[in-house]
Amino acid sequence: MSLLGEHPLSGWVPNEQSFDNDIGSNTETLERLIDINRAQLDFTLDSLNAISAYIHSLESNANIGLELFLPLTLYFGEVIRQSVKGSWQLKMNQDIGVYEPWVKYESPSIPGATTALPPHFALNKELERQRSCNLKLAAEEIVQQLIQSSSPKPSRRLGFTNQYEDGSILVLKPGFFLQTDDLITPEVYAVAEQWLIETINYFSKFGFFEEYEDTSISSLQTRIGEIKKSFEDRFISGQSLDEFYLEFVDVDSIEMPPVTEPVKKTRFLARYLLRLDTNRVWSNYEIPKVLGEEIVPLKALQGWSRVSRGLLHIEDQDNTSLEKRRWIKIRIGTSQHVLPINNLNELDYSILDAINVFLKAERLPYQFYLYSDSLPEEEIIIMFSEAEKKQLRKDKMFSV
Repeated sequence: MSLLGEHPLSGWVPNEQSFDNDIGSNTETLERLIDINRAQLDFTLDSLNAISAYIHSLESNANIGLELFLPLTLYFGEVIRQSVKGSWQLKMNQDIGVYEPWVKYESPSIPGATTALPPHFALNKELERQRSCNLKLAAEEIVQQLIQSSSPKPSRRLGFTNQYEDGSILVLKPGFFLQTDDLITPEVYAVAEQWLIETINYFSKFGFFEEYEDTSISSLQTRIGEIKKSFEDRFISGQSLDEFYLEFVDVDSIEMPPVTEPVKKTRFLARYLLRLDTNRVWSNYEIPKVLGEEIVPLKALQGWSRVSRGLLHIEDQDNTSLEKRRWIKIRIGTSQHVLPINNLNELDYSILDAINVFLKAERLPYQFYLYSDSLPEEEIIIMFSEAEKKQLRKDKMFSV
């Protein structure tokens, strides 16, 4: 979640002609705002340690507005740019009308191959951590990502893949390059939409996407733009969106046409779609990285209750009393149970195991299932019955 709301750079209108020359004056602004000696701001990776120390000293990160976030972004990005001998690139986020400064890197080994990353995204994540903020480490990771992107990596199917800012390059064989624009055609987009529609209809039989339960495919097609946008936003947060669309290209064929049976892709991709249904799927992204007065186990239980299909209820949600007694009273079905809480500040999935034991003792057919290795840096929890598990396995639609 952004410290500044929907986008941390909202309201910034850069001068595109003088942007590169504004970095020097930006450093003067940063020096004044955070009271750090100019000599320390020498654009080295080590110089970021001084800024991290300043962030650690703040009582709260809630007061970091655009006035400070912008010079922090530009300095953080300039350190990265100089480290890779790259360049700045201003991009307009068309969805929300906000300018974003990206650091662009040109591969010395593959002429014309470039990749770019937005430094403000990593910076914002570090600011949210505040006390454990480490800007040098974050910058080093971005530098590594930019440099490594110029080295072909094995793909799941054939050859190698590379992603670049100006259109991903798919390397199918050494020395044989194809732009993904040549592979991800309008026909491929149509097949991907067909998969979305068929998958939503299939999972609605298991209580997912209830708002679409009685919706025909023709009606769904009128809403698929909204669904597709939400899906793409969540998918691209973990990896390249091209990787999703390439799943619908038959790369085993010489012509590489769109796949003929997209629904078979569900087993691999279903989790990306299902997590859009927050009434049935809980994500650890719901736990804020910067905690206020919230107690982590209670926050998690509130989310698990939401996706419990009406079976799990929290009887006492008072933070103050919970801090003293270190247990939470819950109700499953008609029976009350007590859950001991050992750590108020960390997510403890052993609590989920205890709830599953209670569900089984009540002879309820449902269990919570944790998926911790199927999505990039994200853990999700879904409740299924044994019958649903068997059906999903039979249909090969989802790995339960």
